[in-house]
Amino acid sequence: MRLFELFDRRMVRHPLRSNRRGEAIRELVDLLVSKTGLGERDALVDAIEARERTGTTALGRRVAFPHARTDLTDRLYLVLGVSPEGVDWGTAEPAHLVFLFVTPLDVTKSYIDTLAAISELLHIDGMTERLVRAPDVDALVETIRRTDITLNASHCARDVMVTKVISVGPDVPVRVMANRLAEHNISGMPVIDEESRVIGVVSEKDVLSVGMSKLQEFFGAIDFYATCEKIVDRLIVQEDISVGDIMNREAVCVDEETPITEIAHILVHRNIRRIPVVRDGRLVGVVGRADILRKVIRKVGVR
Repeated sequence: MRLFELFDRRMVRHPLRSNRRGEAIRELVDLLVSKTGLGERDALVDAIEARERTGTTALGRRVAFPHARTDLTDRLYLVLGVSPEGVDWGTAEPAHLVFLFVTPLDVTKSYIDTLAAISELLHIDGMTERLVRAPDVDALVETIRRTDITLNASHCARDVMVTKVISVGPDVPVRVMANRLAEHNISGMPVIDEESRVIGVVSEKDVLSVGMSKLQEFFGAIDFYATCEKIVDRLIVQEDISVGDIMNREAVCVDEETPITEIAHILVHRNIRRIPVVRDGRLVGVVGRADILRKVIRKVGVR
């Protein structure tokens, strides 16, 4: 599918009348609702603004990607707002191109594919300026059509994975593992055997889970109270608690040829942060949510 086919002329607002983030979002949602018959306008606005509160979707280079995953739709919608004057997005740089996405809860692949294609579009020298200065909607869509950019899942795990993987063995004490997490500023890591085969994953959550379990046992056995922090500290330094005791043995792995859209789907629907990448069963890398986003939008966002 070619990128320009996603841009329904009826859902391009050029120019945007609004110059503030909240007003611009409502203006684009109003356009979407009026052209598609999609209901629950206020609920859509609330979902998009809720996403904005978790972190700005302005990615630098005069572009913003407000979006929401919602059960109010069964397909992906893309609305484009163009503001020659710029929309105040609450960041240092105003947004001149606003790509608003509304997607179903289970649509990850097409969303990532579309982001990747738009990233490729905006990486073309002078493209942002050409789109902003297009005299009308027809000229804007024609500019996109001439690029002949297509949607595909050309990137795979090999393209985005981190190859310098911080891993741990099952016999390592939790104390050592916890220090390693802190030292490298990561929240989890693969657990491997002596042949570098992935046998599980371990994270801060696993440490907390075993800590709370032991804490309950502790309080049940004695008749006084201590702080949770002190108990967890003591648990971490106990040599008899190893990574193998607390790790998740149901590790999800992918190979190097797995498309990043498939990986993104796994990350979202299994609610995990990272996936080990294996070659012939042996660990060769890790792909996390941030790694995919950097690959997809790195040419749009701030470097």
